Amino acid sequence: MCIRLVPVDLAAELVSYDAVDVSIRVRRGANPEYVMAEISAILSDLDAPSAAVGALCFCGDPITLPPELLAQQAGCRDDRRQVLRGA
Repeated sequence: MCIRLVPVDLAAELVSYDAVDVSIRVRRGANPEYVMAEISAILSDLDAPSAAVGALCFCGDPITLPPELLAQQAGCRDDRRQVLRGA
């Protein structure tokens, strides 16, 4: 069973796992490096295969961010930094 990445506009967390849909929800505008680290951690907790770099699906294929998430990176703010600074 393969994991799906689902871009969302409104979410309490930047990256979250949905066990019902077997998907990982990713808030649009999130920093791609942070997102990939979170996806890796979620999949590791679920005992998916691991990779030296990046993340792997349960089937062993590499996980890549959907184009609609990458397209919005130009000029976006890093939400994780905002939270860490307390802004």
